[in-house]
Amino acid sequence: MPAGEQAFYRGSDRIVGGVCSGLAAGFHVDSLWVRIAFVLLAFLQGVGLFIYIVLWLVMPEKVEGRAPRSGFDSMASDLRRVRRELQGQFGGLIGPRPAATSDPAGAPAASGSRPHQSVLLGVVLLRTFAPASRRGAVSIVVVLLAVASPAATSAVELGHPEEVLCAALSVLAVVAAMRSRVVATAVLLGLALATKQWAVIAVPPAVLAVAPRYRWGVAAGAAGLAALLTLPQVLADPSGFASVSQHAATATNDTFVQSWWYLVWHTLPGWLARSTHPLIVLAAFPLTVLAYRRGLRADDALPLLALLFLIRCVLDPVDNYYYHLPLLLALLAWDVKMRRQLPFASLAATLCLIVTNSFLDGMTASAFYFAWTAALAGVLCVVLRRATSADRRSAVAQAPYALGQPA
Repeated sequence: MPAGEQAFYRGSDRIVGGVCSGLAAGFHVDSLWVRIAFVLLAFLQGVGLFIYIVLWLVMPEKVEGRAPRSGFDSMASDLRRVRRELQGQFGGLIGPRPAATSDPAGAPAASGSRPHQSVLLGVVLLRTFAPASRRGAVSIVVVLLAVASPAATSAVELGHPEEVLCAALSVLAVVAAMRSRVVATAVLLGLALATKQWAVIAVPPAVLAVAPRYRWGVAAGAAGLAALLTLPQVLADPSGFASVSQHAATATNDTFVQSWWYLVWHTLPGWLARSTHPLIVLAAFPLTVLAYRRGLRADDALPLLALLFLIRCVLDPVDNYYYHLPLLLALLAWDVKMRRQLPFASLAATLCLIVTNSFLDGMTASAFYFAWTAALAGVLCVVLRRATSADRRSAVAQAPYALGQPA
């Protein structure tokens, strides 16, 4: 390279702005590793996102036969391109909605419905955790992430608005438990359980986040309400209810790329496929018991909830896009509770999910998915570890008790 020549230009093999591919070309490495590095940095208080945006602004773009285009001008062009691509992938989120479709199970798409339930979640989170002096622009970001997440719009467009409802109810139940709202916790848990079976994952953290003397009452109340709401369906069509329940409890042999199983088997053995859903549910209990034994505080129940939902995502062979919505909403609640300037965790996870599903495919998508989900799992484990350390347990929190300690 001649002396004085620009070393780094935006790459043509771009997903968003060509920053990673440009750095990879300059350092003569594979662009996948640069992208993984940015994903890992994104979980460190958003450092990766900040660096990416700065480089996006300053790195020029080569234009054949003309002088290089400035980073700012190229950024505007990239944003228009990304908008067009997202409009093609998620028409209901940006621009006109596409024609109605159905999911692989044949469920009809919802016609024009929106995930209004998650708006309520965003508002409740802001009013519960965010002081009035720090609302404003952050409020807009929080509500948009709750209602306009591609995972939420995907669930609605594929005819599964109940997924949005159940995700919002599950996170709200844990938030209510953290605020010592015993009756609200039981009601929200019962509604979630009556909506979708996977809501049982949220029961252990929600029950342990209330005062010890109320735990059995909350569990019994939630189970009773769920049974009461489910009973009419059982009486009306016992065989149909049994068939649906059995279908929900089992998984198919074929794996999706956004599942850790895809890296090992594209087709799971029958016994393993039948075991994945029960294993996902059962995993919630020993992890919660471990948190209980280590004295995790009620204020730290949200990262535990996010970790349990993450386990569901990575271990389910048929990991639909909208299966990640409970994880994203739990991360959003945690972001707001921690009073961060921006919801970095939920933003980073949403961006990584979009990249996995919209810009990559095959083993590349699976490797990228493994990288960012493993990094997120590591971050959540570190957070929970620190939350149970001696100095963290001695800190004064909003709830006056620890999960593993008497009230």
